[in-house]
Amino acid sequence: MKTADKTRETPAFPKTFIMAMIFGVGLNPVNSTLISTALAPISHDLRIDAGRATLLISALYLTCAIAQPTAGKLSEIIGPRSVFMAGAALVMIGGLLGGFAPNLGVLLTSRVLIGAGTSCGYPAAMLLVRRRADRMGLAEPPLLVLSILAMVGLVLIAVGPPLGGLLVTFLGWRSTFFVNVLVGIITIVLGLASIEPDAKHEHRMTVSFFIAHLDVMGLLLFSITISALLIVLMSLPTFDKVSGCVTVIALLAFVAWELHAATPFVDVRSLAADNAMTLNFLRAMLTMLGAYVVMYALPQWLEDACHMNAGVSGMFIIPMGVVATVASLSIAKKPIVRLPLMVCCSAMVAVGMLLACTSSAGMVVLPLTASAVAGLVLGLSMSTSQTVLYRRAASEHIGTSSGLLRTSIYIGSIGASSLSGVFFGETVTDGGLHGIGITVAVLGVAALLATVMDRTLR
Repeated sequence: MKTADKTRETPAFPKTFIMAMIFGVGLNPVNSTLISTALAPISHDLRIDAGRATLLISALYLTCAIAQPTAGKLSEIIGPRSVFMAGAALVMIGGLLGGFAPNLGVLLTSRVLIGAGTSCGYPAAMLLVRRRADRMGLAEPPLLVLSILAMVGLVLIAVGPPLGGLLVTFLGWRSTFFVNVLVGIITIVLGLASIEPDAKHEHRMTVSFFIAHLDVMGLLLFSITISALLIVLMSLPTFDKVSGCVTVIALLAFVAWELHAATPFVDVRSLAADNAMTLNFLRAMLTMLGAYVVMYALPQWLEDACHMNAGVSGMFIIPMGVVATVASLSIAKKPIVRLPLMVCCSAMVAVGMLLACTSSAGMVVLPLTASAVAGLVLGLSMSTSQTVLYRRAASEHIGTSSGLLRTSIYIGSIGASSLSGVFFGETVTDGGLHGIGITVAVLGVAALLATVMDRTLR
């Protein structure tokens, strides 16, 4: 049976196609991490303070949180190949613009273009994989291909910072932008060689057609909701009341509009009826928060409370990347998701307890263990949430659903950063780390209960 499945999958997913997907999907995580090592030299060269330089990170996150489901919707309307290629082209333009940028304003524009372009890769790739699998009559998801897509992000999260460091050291910070041109060209060449043209449409691609099918008002309300929510999260521990009110009002307006839209941007009615999909988004958001909080808070605590240098504190995150990759590989060809998800959520509880027990006067075993267990959360969450989405989403909506999954992950990662700000405040202490740990453990219990009660998982 395994041999038969393998022979059926091979024609549908040749190596050139998989390589195109890897490069397309990889553009987003590599651009999320490369910039971290370039902020200091950018601040120095452009004579801006460090706080303003971090806008380059926020600009990408905000753009991606909105653009991922938008790109998914566009993939469903005009075709995934067109969106995939357009995304790579946008990344190239953004890379060139950033490489020659004379000031922060141009750099921010570059990052927005890069964010929009890299957001096209994952939703389009998921739709391309789904359509190929449907054409081949595959009853089960192509787990190996899905695992590869998940592992691309995991590997590049770990490789991005050291790669960025090498580029900045030997070629300067502008190389972290110019590299997008090379990767974009490779992505387009591989895409042209392996992705079949999109089907011809019965209707002409006019402005009125796009307005009718894209649901521009729904997209606008969604964008306002997500933007305001991210501003609230990034402003913590201070609560931005205006942004909080805008978030609630825009969300209510968005839901009301989508319930009556002829072709909704997000099918809220179906999402509300499909508890499994809704839980999948929430679980992904919570577990990503649990994993990313270790990536953000642990090095900060090690440097400020334990007085380690940045090079040493960064080494504590290595177990996280290694375990995440191994965990994702371990379930690459296994169709079950319930057990891995229960292990994932239980591991999140364990991460919280480990952080709550860690002390600056203690041994390094606990923070190293917390990093490794967080890797288990990261690897299992990325792979299983993707598989659940693939199974639950209808073929015609998998692009938008994939984008919404990525938006959930972005909200979780930004929430992790905000959690560190809330508990650490002006001074990083053991008590702050313990508060983070207790919060993570409680959220882990909530995610575990949601998983146990979800009878659709198998």
